[in-house]
Amino acid sequence: MSSFPRDLVKSCLTFAWYSLLAGGMAALVLIPAFMGLTSSESMESNTFPTVVKFYESLAELLENHMAFMEPVTISSTQVGLNVYCGVATVLLAILYLFDHEIRLRERLAHYGLCALLLFSFACNIPNYIWHGFHQQNGLPNRFAFIYIAVLLVMAFDALRDLKKYWLPELLFAVAAPAAFLIVCYLNPEQELEGYLFLISLGLLIFYFGFLLIGKYADRLKPAVFGTALTVVLVVEITANAIYGVSENGVVTRSIYLADQTAYQNLIAALDEEEDDFYRSEVDRQRMRNVTMYVGGNALVMFNSTMQSSVIDFCDALGIEARTNKNGYLGVTKLMNDVFGIKYVASPTDSETFYQFERVDKDGELTLYENDNALSLGFMVDDAILEWDTSSGEPLDIQNSFVELATGHDAIFVLDRYIDMEDGENYAIKIPDNKQVYLCIDTRVAEIVLNTPEYTKTFTTYTDHLYVINGSSESNLADFTVTLKDTQTSVQAEVYTCSNEAYQEVVDALAESQMENVVAEGNTVTGDVDVKEAGTLLLTIPYDEGWTILVDGQETEFSCVGGALIGVHLEEGEHSIEMRYTPSGLWAGSGLTLLSALLFLASMVWERRKKGLDEVV
Repeated sequence: MSSFPRDLVKSCLTFAWYSLLAGGMAALVLIPAFMGLTSSESMESNTFPTVVKFYESLAELLENHMAFMEPVTISSTQVGLNVYCGVATVLLAILYLFDHEIRLRERLAHYGLCALLLFSFACNIPNYIWHGFHQQNGLPNRFAFIYIAVLLVMAFDALRDLKKYWLPELLFAVAAPAAFLIVCYLNPEQELEGYLFLISLGLLIFYFGFLLIGKYADRLKPAVFGTALTVVLVVEITANAIYGVSENGVVTRSIYLADQTAYQNLIAALDEEEDDFYRSEVDRQRMRNVTMYVGGNALVMFNSTMQSSVIDFCDALGIEARTNKNGYLGVTKLMNDVFGIKYVASPTDSETFYQFERVDKDGELTLYENDNALSLGFMVDDAILEWDTSSGEPLDIQNSFVELATGHDAIFVLDRYIDMEDGENYAIKIPDNKQVYLCIDTRVAEIVLNTPEYTKTFTTYTDHLYVINGSSESNLADFTVTLKDTQTSVQAEVYTCSNEAYQEVVDALAESQMENVVAEGNTVTGDVDVKEAGTLLLTIPYDEGWTILVDGQETEFSCVGGALIGVHLEEGEHSIEMRYTPSGLWAGSGLTLLSALLFLASMVWERRKKGLDEVV
């Protein structure tokens, strides 16, 4: 007994040392990932909790072990827990308390870890720590798999020693969760459906009977009992999985594959014409990163390491944007050109779409082409470095871009204000040869928008620009707004843009563009013929990890509009090469190598200490 404290300290130090080495060997991935996360919006707005808050009570957490509970998917309230892993697991995890084949301190350690995790599910501060010092977002309690793993280990150990339990111990293992279910069922404030408690109670009794057979049926072969129990457990888990998927909504896999095939067929017909890099979008949000999925280069992205500057930039321009993601909504014709969005595929089938021209159709997708799409880089006036996107209305900010980049007058003109009221319908006349945009910068409950090109309903993120186009045959649009319960009136603005003024601006931007643009891996290359000295505006997110070579010489670059890259170029022909190295990559690589060497040295030392001659 006297050696116990010394052995404990030794075990703790050994665990700490090898844990440190394990983390160090993963530094090649961890450090760049951490550096990337530090620039994301969710991290920049992330602060350590200062007030203790509880999301759910212990009883509410434990209820999530029941069968046929509706699983938590995306929770805006950050409340919910997915810990269902079979009703038998709960019974066996309680029976584990009486498993005398396992040391008491080991059993207590398992229960202590479960208690800590349950507390962490409920309390905001440990929850914040478990989430990597980050507020949980969307899918709450993502570390629940650790809790489930511990329960399964306990259940396995308890089942292995089934023959050695006394009957009172078995009775307690089933009575405790059964009593809990009955108390919850009888609670008048309980919001869950009563049948959920009855199903789980029935399963508990069923498994209790099954365990009695396994314990007392001496003639029953262990292999037969194990096989029968496995079949029952698989049936229960499978039934719950099917129920969970159906509750979350089902979709046929072929739908996603059909969109992918349609897009690739449409683009394949144009590949011979497209030598340079270009962007495209799929105007259907069945999934995030849909354009990436079908094989295109998109403006839209959902990425945990997406820079907050990009989100703020898109939001400032009136484009749908929120934490770590943006959407292809609210992109003006000018910004489609600036970002080089040459093609849009959409389930909407009309002659034009967002002022793109119809090219072809395959399956449910129609492809539209933007003849004015600019290259990945184009020359603008040096005054663009003064572009401030931190405040102002979206189209005022775009007007500022026009003035600074080209020296032309503003092209977006405020036509009128609309004081929107709940349930009211408002008509908008589309003037000939003009673009029309509806700007709503306050989120409402719902907007139903009818234009000559499309009819859409917006219910989730409703604070951005709306593109309204028409033709000489049909030049009327209308929209109906549903306000939130707390709102009485919300103001919207209608802007117009002359197509002639817009075209003059785009023509000016198109005078000196990058050509022969190739984007592969972490490298972008191209050539540009600069007619007049100025700034090469690259519609690539600004990041200090970029190295830019102009005619083979490393060149300094600037941040434009808080999000894009600008490089000053003198008149003449230039070759451009950009290389990206993630921040922290070299530091992480060095730490990984050092940790690996220390690990090998530690193994050699351990072996020598034990008197072994072989060397790893």
